[in-house]
Amino acid sequence: MWAYPYLTYLAIAGMLGRLLAMAFIPEQRIPLLFGVISLGVLLLGFGARRRFGTSHAHLSTEIR
Repeated sequence: MWAYPYLTYLAIAGMLGRLLAMAFIPEQRIPLLFGVISLGVLLLGFGARRRFGTSHAHLSTEIR
């Protein structure tokens, strides 16, 4: 890919800039809040699955 890795860094900075701008636009604060809450729920689910879920080795032996 051309301009690697600088174009990737620029894209990440643009995404973070949009998120930061959402915090300062009154009409966008509620969607930003719901997005942050959704991210938190996904991270909690991921953590619970890693901690309490079955291992991949166990699943691969059941399929065979």
